[in-house]
Amino acid sequence: MFFRQVKTKRNGKNYTYVKLIENYREDGKIKQKVIANLGNIEHLNNDKINSLISSLNKLTEPCNIKKTPLQQNPVQGLCWKKLNQLWQELCMNDFLNKELPENSPALASSLIKTMIYQKLIHPNDNRPITISYPELNILELMNHKIPDIDFYQSTIALSNIKNKLEEHLFNLLKIYLVDEPSLLYTYLLYSEYTGNECCINTMGTTYHVRPFKKYFYLLTHNISPGFPIGCSIYDKLPSIEDIITTNHKISQNLQPYLVINGNETNFQSLDNNIEFIKSLPINELSKIPVSRGDLWSNKDAFTVNKTLWVKDIIKSNKRYIICHDIAPQAHSDGLLEQTLEKTESELSKIKSLVKENKLRREKTIHHKIKEILSNYNCQNYFNYQLNLSKKELTYCRNKEVIQKVKTLQRTWALETNHKEASTVDIINTFQECNSLKHNLEKISDITKIPVLYPYNDAHHCKEYVTGQVLIHLLCYTLKKLYSVKFE
Repeated sequence: MFFRQVKTKRNGKNYTYVKLIENYREDGKIKQKVIANLGNIEHLNNDKINSLISSLNKLTEPCNIKKTPLQQNPVQGLCWKKLNQLWQELCMNDFLNKELPENSPALASSLIKTMIYQKLIHPNDNRPITISYPELNILELMNHKIPDIDFYQSTIALSNIKNKLEEHLFNLLKIYLVDEPSLLYTYLLYSEYTGNECCINTMGTTYHVRPFKKYFYLLTHNISPGFPIGCSIYDKLPSIEDIITTNHKISQNLQPYLVINGNETNFQSLDNNIEFIKSLPINELSKIPVSRGDLWSNKDAFTVNKTLWVKDIIKSNKRYIICHDIAPQAHSDGLLEQTLEKTESELSKIKSLVKENKLRREKTIHHKIKEILSNYNCQNYFNYQLNLSKKELTYCRNKEVIQKVKTLQRTWALETNHKEASTVDIINTFQECNSLKHNLEKISDITKIPVLYPYNDAHHCKEYVTGQVLIHLLCYTLKKLYSVKFE
């Protein structure tokens, strides 16, 4: 099957329609038939876009998808029954059945649950949700064939009850957690959403599925110790006034914080009406109003869990907390080593191709090497030499640069205007945010529905992206609760 653009002229105007065509053989000849007429490119409304989504489901029938082996339990120790127990204890089925809009799909609550379980249990499965969901064995969906449009509309429905979901999680977690949460904090990060779009060439004869990306600012609403309960999405960097308003709406007698990632440079001056924790880039440590000698001296410094060197400095209305990881094997060291090893593996492939004389053009070889180093952000970490006459490519690590980077990555600084919270509480809050960033700065469309260009913006609308963010947020909360209850 393939897409074809059909152009017509009527009353002096040009019109372009999209049709899904299938070849078939009859009497020894290849003929074509129209499988679906997808309408005028310029005038598709939301109903027709939904029809288009259903039509594209034909592209992802099981016979056309190469099935890949699944990891049954990619999250170590994850048990489906215990996960289901958590879902029931959070009363999620009752809540969704009660609060989802009346025009939601009949099985919307089960479809939302399915998408969350799919993300938790099979995070590496790249098949469309309509193909993979039967393997989850969700009881409510047994003997049901669910179209992808139902998953899409269920995601939209979830975004429509965002505020009610936040209130539900807040009330349930207050009961569920041993220590009642005393702190509400919001964390601002810049996130990337990746969906799928289906593209056709200008002749309408071939198509391929490629990533569709959107970028947005994500403000997560969290309660200690590190449980996200809701979020807000912004197309542009929200103002301090927007964030204060959001905090007041959700504070519920808790003291709100604003936690800002260090790269959000537009927030240079923060309003005194809101308490904040802000990470300082290492190159801005000189702004701390103490001498370099006093900054790194052991006077007034202390260690946390014998792995973190900490110094708390209070000057005027500002408070600065300097931290350095003194553990023999720091987490940041391990992450850098993984990146270096992946880079070396890619460089080794180029080296083999040069040796086998399969890569002979010097310009091409340099381009491929630079591309690898750029992809892994390792431009300064490796030196290499190319000798085409001997068919040799040699490379080595720049150990001095790598060691300097490791030292810098072990060090981080925080700025805050909150004088009463303990140093350890501030550090823990910010570390919780780093964990949130790792899980929520990249949001992927769990449904994996391919959408025909140019309708991708309408499909991947703000409501749909918000629904996908909420699914990822619920996954993260369930994982944290799982570790608290069962590990």
